[in-house]
Amino acid sequence: MKHRRLVTLSCFAWLAVTSVVSAAPPTVLQVDVDLEKLDRESDLKFSETEPIGLAVTMDGGRYWQQIGCKVGDLIQRMDGDPTSTSQSGFSEGVHSVELLRDGKPVLLRVVVHGPVLRTVHLTASDAADVVTRIDRSGAGAIAIPLKHAQGVRVIESGLDSGLELRPGDIVVAIGDRAIASEADLIEAMKNISAGHTNVTLHRDGRTLTVTWEREPDVP
Repeated sequence: MKHRRLVTLSCFAWLAVTSVVSAAPPTVLQVDVDLEKLDRESDLKFSETEPIGLAVTMDGGRYWQQIGCKVGDLIQRMDGDPTSTSQSGFSEGVHSVELLRDGKPVLLRVVVHGPVLRTVHLTASDAADVVTRIDRSGAGAIAIPLKHAQGVRVIESGLDSGLELRPGDIVVAIGDRAIASEADLIEAMKNISAGHTNVTLHRDGRTLTVTWEREPDVP
């Protein structure tokens, strides 16, 4: 009876240790890569044995190693979605890759950087559309000022296509004017003059210069 009780307790102890190990948080690694230097992705195949995942192999192409994977890794989720046999390459922005490495969970935080210099061409109609979108969003929905540094953080998602401003961007200056409040940003966006206007912003840890190139109004 005592022996059976010891065996039972040992089983419970083993299950407890197993659950702790399986619930261990993943090792988080950040990988920074330039979009223009990324190779074209190649499709990976699922592993043939448990655990199931996309197996990173020597002949899988450089793309997977460029984003932080190693030969032998099993990719299980990408950007929160379960992996499939059809993979698409990462675009500019922050992505996640959940994988098993030597049986242990690893979370890759892949930051894909675009060019630091970029130009947006604006017609008079484009500038008018920007004003309409700003008015539709209203004050308090465009950006919020930083508390301990100069600049504002963009929160409006409708400014990307027109002005190359994305949620999370920190705008610090437009032309020669420092941006310290949402009102500063709104005024600058509503009054884009003809010619070139340089916008200085921070995105994913890098400083970018976006040039708004507006065509002159047609009389």
